[in-house]
Amino acid sequence: MAEVLNAALQASSQDLSVTFITDEKTPFAGVADVTAWLGVGVFGVSVGGQDENVTQVHMSRVIGQARQLRQVSRSVAVVVVSDDPAFLTTFAEWSQRERLLVWSTRLIVLSRVPLHRLHHLHKTLAMTNSMLIVLITPSRPLGCFVYIHLPYVKPEALPLRIASCRSKESLMIEFHQPPFPDKFRRFSDGTQLTVARVPLPNYVTKVVDDPEAPGGKRVIILNPEVILLEVIAEVMNFNFMFLEPDDGTWGAKRLDGSWSGMVGMTQRKEADIGLGHFAISLERSTAIDFAYPIVFANARILGGRGQGEVVSWSFLLPLGPLVWVGILVTLMVVLTALQLLPHCLPPNASDEKILFINTATCVRI
Repeated sequence: MAEVLNAALQASSQDLSVTFITDEKTPFAGVADVTAWLGVGVFGVSVGGQDENVTQVHMSRVIGQARQLRQVSRSVAVVVVSDDPAFLTTFAEWSQRERLLVWSTRLIVLSRVPLHRLHHLHKTLAMTNSMLIVLITPSRPLGCFVYIHLPYVKPEALPLRIASCRSKESLMIEFHQPPFPDKFRRFSDGTQLTVARVPLPNYVTKVVDDPEAPGGKRVIILNPEVILLEVIAEVMNFNFMFLEPDDGTWGAKRLDGSWSGMVGMTQRKEADIGLGHFAISLERSTAIDFAYPIVFANARILGGRGQGEVVSWSFLLPLGPLVWVGILVTLMVVLTALQLLPHCLPPNASDEKILFINTATCVRI
């Protein structure tokens, strides 16, 4: 198994930290042989046998710890090793619920379970940056097949096989395609997405003739974000339909932890996309993924100035304590200079009244 994982990780051409999640029934002894430049973490989940609640509790705790590790790591690959279909189903459920897997996280599922018994993993593997490695060991030599699941295809559709491996003197994996391709660059024909949106008063609509539309009419929305979505749909090859939330809101977290509005629809998978100028916040990022920002806006808080008031002595308002101290010090310096300068004059030019006049002038000022 370690040889298979090393080949898959090296083919990704990126330094990763590897997080293993295994069950007690499927021990993985090759952890020390896995090459990971940024470190390796191992989480074991106790399987409760007939008591599924034990597995659920342990899985929720492990997923939470693995998510914390993912948040503080630069590049992460989550490797799930199990030959128990029930364990893999529980992992798929909790990884989506706790948002362990974001697109930057790479998922590798390693199992000996036949492919036809792993159909319940289709949704998780299709919507994440993931690979499925199925080991085939009925007899030696060891072999495997590597699959990827494409998004927005029927669950019964076969996954795409991108590599196979065989073992002679050493294990060799031949990748026919990149191990972690960009599955969302362009979809297959007929992909239909649901877009959540809230109509705003500034939406501009136009009705045009369209023989293929119901009733022969088609409504065109001329707002920038809708036009941008149409361009993206044409490039990525998908169709879409709008769906409005029942409460007509963008989305906020309720007291019970659930979400309202478009954020709630996207989190519950009732809609594939939420269209609008969403404010990016840490709280919302725990429920949904944001696209790259296309608009940057500054928010300000404004307040009224109130009515103007006329004060006769308002000219004194700028004269603070330091200003008054400065004025008094300056007058003292001037008065001192005026008192000393007459002593520099010849005796016949001095006037006894000068000292009194200078003092009176400074006091008047």
